[in-house]
Amino acid sequence: MRTCAFLLFLAAGALPAQNDATPPRVEQLSNGVVIVRGGSSRAPGAPAKQDDAKAADAASGEAPKDAEKKQPAKVEKPPRLVESEATIVLPGGATREEDTEDTVRRSDGVTEAIRTLKNINGQTVPYLTDREETLSKTPTSEVKERVVQRYDASGTPTTQEITKIETRKLSDGTIVTTETLYKETLNGRMEAIQRKTSREVQNGAVTRTVSSTDAPSVNGGFQTILKEESVERKVGENRAEKETTRSARVGSGLAVVAREQSTMSKSGSTSTTETTVYERNAATNQLGLSARKVGRLTENADGSQTEKVETYGFKTGSGATNVNATRPQLQEVVDRRVTVGSGGEVRETTRVQQRGIADTGAMTAGPTTEVVVKPTGNGESRRTEIYERGVNGRSNATRVIVEKVDK
Repeated sequence: MRTCAFLLFLAAGALPAQNDATPPRVEQLSNGVVIVRGGSSRAPGAPAKQDDAKAADAASGEAPKDAEKKQPAKVEKPPRLVESEATIVLPGGATREEDTEDTVRRSDGVTEAIRTLKNINGQTVPYLTDREETLSKTPTSEVKERVVQRYDASGTPTTQEITKIETRKLSDGTIVTTETLYKETLNGRMEAIQRKTSREVQNGAVTRTVSSTDAPSVNGGFQTILKEESVERKVGENRAEKETTRSARVGSGLAVVAREQSTMSKSGSTSTTETTVYERNAATNQLGLSARKVGRLTENADGSQTEKVETYGFKTGSGATNVNATRPQLQEVVDRRVTVGSGGEVRETTRVQQRGIADTGAMTAGPTTEVVVKPTGNGESRRTEIYERGVNGRSNATRVIVEKVDK
């Protein structure tokens, strides 16, 4: 099966290259795990050469040793082809390939992901295609179109979704992005079913972002169903603060349902992110403490990294709310270690510990993921092995993904 690259494409669209220049930013994944900027799951490159040290200092937020020779951080170009094949490891060591295969191709202005399926007749047919194309681009605007086509089990096209993405940069520096989602109806017409709008403005060390999600109302037109406002402040060279407020439609209007407060600081080679989450209590309609997350990332000169993320909350091991808890309890611990070999090989190991079902406070071992990235003549190869603990208490590989990346 080729799956990993395809899922990344669906989650991130064209996977734009990130600019790691200051100010430092607080990043958070959709699953709630806090990641300090610079500590993404993407394996780091080889250790920076001495000539590149100034650019590395700029990316980390540290003052460059020689301001006159400061260089901008390099922007990594997305790969032009990513293919991945996954194998399921059955109990006893037997293996089998999954029935789907995924391929992601990129060319100038076009990114296309294709998922194929082997049906019951043994035929390989299209299952889903996802194509994103840049229709126009100027210094102050960009228009993209993303088309998702689904197919039935025989490979015949069925429903289609089209997303139009418009980005504009206003004269005051404000960046406005509008995404309109159109879905094919039963009569074959394309109908707008969702619209997302985001406005981002930076004023000195403060960045404000307001985004909203609108859906058709019963009276015609669109109404806002979700809204998010965030303010991020850079405090000094090695500290940033961010506050995010989320509102959702409750009855005839919007009500605040969650608030997050995050701080990111850096001391030497270690970055620390702390996030406190408050959520709305349905019974009292008041915001109350829901979770706390702490992440620490250490980046060494040889390219190696160590990271630990702890999540605290009020859930029991079975997932229910612990009404007797007076403060957040440890829910999950994620340990990540990255090492770089002399030949450029990068090895990343992530171990997860989770609160046990018995809810005794003890942590039980969760899945372990090992990723090995090796440079090739025109790109790199990636091998991902996922381990889970079986009923016998042993940790065994349950899934293996091999990726080929052409740059």
